[in-house]
Amino acid sequence: MEIDKGQLRGLMKEVKTLILQHLDAHQTYTKQNPKNIDRLKREALQKIPLLRRYEGGWATLVIVRRLFHRRFILKADKLCSSLTSAASQDQRAESSPAHDVRPSPSTLTQFLKPIKPNVFKYLLPLTSAGFVDNNQFQEFLASPLDVKIGFIRHALEERASEKELKAILNAIEKLDGTL
Repeated sequence: MEIDKGQLRGLMKEVKTLILQHLDAHQTYTKQNPKNIDRLKREALQKIPLLRRYEGGWATLVIVRRLFHRRFILKADKLCSSLTSAASQDQRAESSPAHDVRPSPSTLTQFLKPIKPNVFKYLLPLTSAGFVDNNQFQEFLASPLDVKIGFIRHALEERASEKELKAILNAIEKLDGTL
């Protein structure tokens, strides 16, 4: 049975969402709990009719192994989805502020969103440079200003324009003055 590239990409995207729900992206495929892999396989066969064409669901496991081969992408997707959901929860939880003073951001997402020009697109490069979770971002905020500036310059070199880099560095300097 043939499958075209578009179908394969669609399958991989659907299976990736199931992987993020059922498996730990920080572990290799071989270190995953076999029960979780079986549960993932069953759910994939239930939700994705195209996978039922392959006897025994072998295509599901091939796709899962292929996605785990590039595990760093799974980690980044998991992080981005958790940061995005945390940011949306924060926005829902916040009512109108009583005064103009903004609280110190607790997540990288909260830090990047208000910066103009829009630098939110650098969330993934910054997370891959070291902000794996909110605790590491908090450690970053506690470090000296010159360390913060050096880290941002290194993480975004050749990616961010000079204007975007200056906007991020200005936000860090303002934040450093309020901490």
